[in-house]
Amino acid sequence: MVSDAAIPAADQFQAFAPPGHACAITEHDSEHLALVARFARIGLERAEQCVYLHAEGDEARLVQALRKEGIDVDAARTANALVLIHPREANLKGDSFDLYRLLSFWKRRASRARAAGFAAIRCAIAMSSVSSFALGAGEGDRWLEYEAQLTALAEDHRCLFLCHYARRALDPKQLLDVVRSHSSIIHAGEIASNPYYVPSRDATETDSAGPRQDDMLTDVANRARFERMRRQRDQKRLPSERRLEVALASCAVPFAILAAKRNALGVITDFTWQYVNPAAARVFGQSADKLIGKAVLELLPPVWSSPGLFDSFVTVVETGQQVSCEVSFIAEGGLRWWQNLLSKLDEGIAVWFSETTERKFAEEQHHRSQVYLADGERLSHTGSWAWNVTSEGFSFWSLGYLRIMGFDPNTAPSYARFRALVHPDDLTSIEERFVSAAGQRVSFDHEFRILRPDGVRYVRSVGRPVFDEHGVLVEYAGTLIDMTEQREAEAALRASQAALARVARLTTLGELSTSIAHEVNQPLGAIILHGDAARRWLARKLPNAKEALRAIEGVMRNAHRARDVIARIRTLASKADQPHEVLDLNELIGDVLEIIRGELRQSDILVRTEFAAAWVRGDRVQLQQVLLNLIMNAIEAMNTREQGPLELLIRTSQDSAQSVHVEVRDSGIGVSEDSLSRIFEPFYTTKAQGTGIGLSISRSIIEAHNGRLWAERRETAPGLSLHIVLPLAGSAAESDTQ
Repeated sequence: MVSDAAIPAADQFQAFAPPGHACAITEHDSEHLALVARFARIGLERAEQCVYLHAEGDEARLVQALRKEGIDVDAARTANALVLIHPREANLKGDSFDLYRLLSFWKRRASRARAAGFAAIRCAIAMSSVSSFALGAGEGDRWLEYEAQLTALAEDHRCLFLCHYARRALDPKQLLDVVRSHSSIIHAGEIASNPYYVPSRDATETDSAGPRQDDMLTDVANRARFERMRRQRDQKRLPSERRLEVALASCAVPFAILAAKRNALGVITDFTWQYVNPAAARVFGQSADKLIGKAVLELLPPVWSSPGLFDSFVTVVETGQQVSCEVSFIAEGGLRWWQNLLSKLDEGIAVWFSETTERKFAEEQHHRSQVYLADGERLSHTGSWAWNVTSEGFSFWSLGYLRIMGFDPNTAPSYARFRALVHPDDLTSIEERFVSAAGQRVSFDHEFRILRPDGVRYVRSVGRPVFDEHGVLVEYAGTLIDMTEQREAEAALRASQAALARVARLTTLGELSTSIAHEVNQPLGAIILHGDAARRWLARKLPNAKEALRAIEGVMRNAHRARDVIARIRTLASKADQPHEVLDLNELIGDVLEIIRGELRQSDILVRTEFAAAWVRGDRVQLQQVLLNLIMNAIEAMNTREQGPLELLIRTSQDSAQSVHVEVRDSGIGVSEDSLSRIFEPFYTTKAQGTGIGLSISRSIIEAHNGRLWAERRETAPGLSLHIVLPLAGSAAESDTQ
């Protein structure tokens, strides 16, 4: 009966896998058969071919042992997975030991197993079938060569060889040779790594003391037993300790334990690694085996190059206080950043260190973005803000916003501070517009004034709603634009345009001086005639009061006419801007025609008017200037025409309920298609003596009244048509203009 303690457990055999070469030294024959059966069962379970070179007369007992191990021997032999070999089949003939014939035999078996698709081949050899030839008659050296060649063959052909020896069949010298020629030994129920293994033929250079060989076997078995007991003890450790070890090993955050290294004076000069988890080993680019027990300066001196890191380690060990520090060093071809948490552990230190490189780069990128934003806002005179809908207050002001509002850079966002700066006349409207936009969840755009210590500033605030993933309005984000310089530039531009327009008016009046003089002389001459007539009617012996009164009325009528002409001229020459008022365009056109009546009569131009109701809101002088400029251009265009009737049509109409349309059509020479697209450009003119500013100023004036001015060539007759469209007084468009 074989004791279970004499046979290695199945879990030990599980770790015994190809390639390999071991010897089994047993005390009893039945013991080695049970051992071979278990050895074969593991191989069959792994789809390996199992070959056993048994001793003479052992086959029947072996089959019984195999079946006892649970192996279907017949099925395994039929599938060629189990092969039992008699010594004769291995070419062991007579009383000679042929080293090369036997090695060739195993090589052929290994090649056939691979060709048959087996994962590997494992061979058990009853050395009693070999040693009777090899260990006698001075064949010891050749036998040791055979064992060495088996080791090499196992590596080359993925074989697992198990050579079985009966302890009682070996003398001390032979036992010593057997032990020293195998890297693994199975004895006394243990599979052990052999500390006495001597590779190759060096095994023959040994002495042969008597009992020492038995001590070696016992020592090998005891070592294996102690190692197995240690593993079992480790497996029985507290679950919390095992969980901690597993947690540290699987943790993605690097962790290490280091021991302080002191010199003879007790001063810490370096630290040595005591433990590193896999994550930490990857950081340092070294395996844990290479790091543990080694000093930092010995393997990775760049680690201490980070300023203050070594001093922080020493402080933790000497004071026991926990320290958190950020360090950097060159690794993996670039600068890396780490956040270290240092805690004292016995005479060493425990370190958690998480990489912060991406966060550091993100912070630097954010800082650069803030700098770029501040520069961009300063150049564009803008600032950014955010309004929290829940707290009903500002949650963010950019530096640009603070600069525009005149706040100190460290001023915290506050609606009260903002409200205190808004011009009182604008406060109500901006609050109402914002409340309305928030209620409708739409964007808003509003201009208002702020009162800074250095004066009034004109600003424009544009905001858009921001929603969360559920569609709930959470805040408004927007931009504040400083419009002060733009408003000042616009005012300067308007002043320049007004001055230029006045120059243009005076220029036009200068060109009309002859016509104006004629218009004034006519009523003055009539006044003289009527006055003389009145004097004569009153100087008669019988004064005719009735006729004298009629003559005086003629004086009054012509005096008013002269006054009106002069008033119109003074209005056109006026420098001051006129307030916008509701005007009758037809009346303005009539006033202009009165001024240039002499020019029309002199040029023999027929004027035809077609008036409809045309009430607009605007500046009387500016609109008169536009009409005068358009009509004078028409007269000059017709004066260059050599033949044909000259006719000027001035028509007013309502395009819709929203606008008034004025058309000034002449029968002059017209302009080319190229000139038509350019006549409103400043300083472009088609006239030899023209300045090129009249039509440009006219378009600016009409656009300032929220209208349009354009020109069209007449298709069926010579000449040009100029069109003005202005908002009708009282319409929505006119209200928007206001």
